[in-house]
Amino acid sequence: IYMQELYRHSHNSDIGKSCALCNQIEAIKERVAALDYAARVCESGLCHIQEEDGFEWWEGRCPIRPHNTSIRPFYVDEKMWECSACEAGGDVIALAQALARCDDEDAATLLYSIYVRKGGLRW
Repeated sequence: IYMQELYRHSHNSDIGKSCALCNQIEAIKERVAALDYAARVCESGLCHIQEEDGFEWWEGRCPIRPHNTSIRPFYVDEKMWECSACEAGGDVIALAQALARCDDEDAATLLYSIYVRKGGLRW
């Protein structure tokens, strides 16, 4: 569902703007790791988990909202995240959307301001 919403745009008189937005979103997803953004917003920190077969991820408390659970329901790797308690997940844009409660354009702008303007990420 999340990925479909990220790529959906209308083909009307604003197509140039919509395509520019799609390009901005794709550039953010290529350059900003979900893991890096999650590490910034997870106040309780993330625990690294690595299985014998080499598969690894990080887990922690959900940064979106508190849950009454003794487990850490939030899982993230370089590109994707999931919260089993929220039943939500996706890429770095979807995480910014969930945290800021905004649309994909505002989420991309937020991440751009953090990682490019303030963070010095080369664009």
